[in-house]
Amino acid sequence: MDLVESYAKLRMNVLYTLVGKERHSVLVTSAISGEGKSTIAANLAVSVAMGGKKVILVDADMRRGCQSEIFDYSRRTNGLSDILVGMIKLEDAIRSTGRDFLEILPSGTVPPNPSELLASPAMQQLLAELEKRYDLVVLDVPPINIVSDPLALSSQVAGGVYVVRQNFTDHREIRTALTSAEMTGLDLLGFVFYGEKLRQGSYYSRRYYHGYKYYHKYDTRSHSGAEGHGKQGRSRKRA
Repeated sequence: MDLVESYAKLRMNVLYTLVGKERHSVLVTSAISGEGKSTIAANLAVSVAMGGKKVILVDADMRRGCQSEIFDYSRRTNGLSDILVGMIKLEDAIRSTGRDFLEILPSGTVPPNPSELLASPAMQQLLAELEKRYDLVVLDVPPINIVSDPLALSSQVAGGVYVVRQNFTDHREIRTALTSAEMTGLDLLGFVFYGEKLRQGSYYSRRYYHGYKYYHKYDTRSHSGAEGHGKQGRSRKRA
């Protein structure tokens, strides 16, 4: 399946799930690190922008953000964390990606309290402002089972897109993440399941990948076993 078409389908599914919702901020996460959620977040943002909608990609992984590797800017660039502590203004942090309709907000200086910043009134105000300016806000957040950062955003977003890598994510880790999401009221909009390794630091305008599927919502009855989510060959690299 052509990758551009795969992401076009993902784009349409995500936008469809937002119809009728008050918010249009979506976080992209996974259960553990190494599942490729940052690359998929970038590709989703690119695809939505290619569809003519104004998008901002927020690198909300203030601990180990890697959108700088994908969009080729300095990791030390001021961004989200600096805005939330009042060091800079939003206008001074937003970066152009060189693509029409797509801008990026870097993660910023590594703070000592990322979860607290994401749960702060400043973050609520920032998301409200971004939703006024953009048709879609895509937030690349850390894995749910590693830190509480995604859960801190539960009440501030429309929902989350969950990345699952075949033969990498254990089904028990998926269930743990789902339980955490349910307890905090995070609506999971759907899953992106892929069967091939992503090349870190690339998005599909530079290189093609294949094997993506999007599952709207999640039926726990149909995923009671491992079903391709074993531990074989797993190495916990940065997502």
